[in-house]
Amino acid sequence: MNHVQYPGQLGEAKVLARIMELKMEAYLPFSGQAPCDLITYDNETYKTYRVSVKTCWGKNKYGGYEVQLREVRTNSTGLKIKMFDSNSCDVLAVYIQPLDVVCFVPANNILSKATLTFREDG
Repeated sequence: MNHVQYPGQLGEAKVLARIMELKMEAYLPFSGQAPCDLITYDNETYKTYRVSVKTCWGKNKYGGYEVQLREVRTNSTGLKIKMFDSNSCDVLAVYIQPLDVVCFVPANNILSKATLTFREDG
């Protein structure tokens, strides 16, 4: 397994498992070019949801679990930065690895384009 892709793949697997625990259907795109990571179907409400998955591996210096919403990639012309677009999905699913927890956030509630921070209840 590619060590660069491992965090994202683990996050997607954890989100899929959680969706199955919720007794919802999940559909995965075949190409890596889809605007979202998966689609779910709720058998009770008969609704579909486009889901984007992000993974967090640790706390930031302020004690919160910070998730990078933007994607930074390199290509032949330099860095390509793609900011989060809440119109590309209905739900953001965040896997917080140190807590082994999946959080679902309605995309229209997300105002940030770059990062999102989660805090433990205390």
